[in-house]
Amino acid sequence: MPKQISQNDLDIIVKVVSTYPNGGGVEQIHSALEGKVPRRTLQRRLALLVEQQRLIVKGRARASRYHLPVITGETHLRETFEKQVARGGFHIPLSLQGEEIRKVVRKPIQSRDPVGYNRAFLDSYQPNSTFYLSTEIRQRLYELGRSPEQRGQAFRCFLLLM
Repeated sequence: MPKQISQNDLDIIVKVVSTYPNGGGVEQIHSALEGKVPRRTLQRRLALLVEQQRLIVKGRARASRYHLPVITGETHLRETFEKQVARGGFHIPLSLQGEEIRKVVRKPIQSRDPVGYNRAFLDSYQPNSTFYLSTEIRQRLYELGRSPEQRGQAFRCFLLLM
């Protein structure tokens, strides 16, 4: 069974790579770590970080340069850089409502509120005959799915479908 690598060891490597704005080679990273990690072990961990998408690699063989992933777009970070690096992955900018949903979804299953089914609705539902959403909401969703040119025609088509 392979040895488990601690997240702290990987975080240190990511932090070292972040100090090189143009990317760092294996030798640069190895020397920045002051030889605490053998070169071959460092190469394996860098490959693991690339696989986890916490780093990206450009070039091949000796010309390989390791970079942090580039994130574009407007972001509103509420956490420090160290927390983002420690968690790993990409930061996707979300609205406040999206952040709230993310928090609820990431809760452990044991701490979530159980949700049941409305059995009466399930029993009375008939596909293509009854609807869960109101007519106004269905119309709005239908219009959102159309191109701007087709939106004028969408209302007429929707009424025909009803």
